[in-house]
Amino acid sequence: MTDAPEETALRAEHDALAAGLAARRSIDLVRRGAVVVWEDGHQRAQPEEWRRTFGSLDIQPTLVLARQTLHKVAPARVVFAFVPPRP
Repeated sequence: MTDAPEETALRAEHDALAAGLAARRSIDLVRRGAVVVWEDGHQRAQPEEWRRTFGSLDIQPTLVLARQTLHKVAPARVVFAFVPPRP
C-alpha cells in the first residue's frame, strides 16, 4: 500500500523540519558546550562520530561506581566527555 500524495508531502516536510531542528541544536551545543555521559560499552555510544561532529571531545577517565542493591552486582562504569564551548 502506498501513501497518499498529501501524506508523503507531510512526511517530507516533517523530516525537513526535524533535520533543521537537529542542526540548530547541534550548533547551539557547539556554541555553548556540553557534557556527554554514557555507560561504558553501550552499543549506541559513538564517541568518534561525536568528535567528528563537535570538533573537540575531551573524554575523561571512566568512573567506576558501586551500585546500591541488595544483591551483588557489577559496578556501573560511566564515561563522560566535555564538548568545550566555541564562540
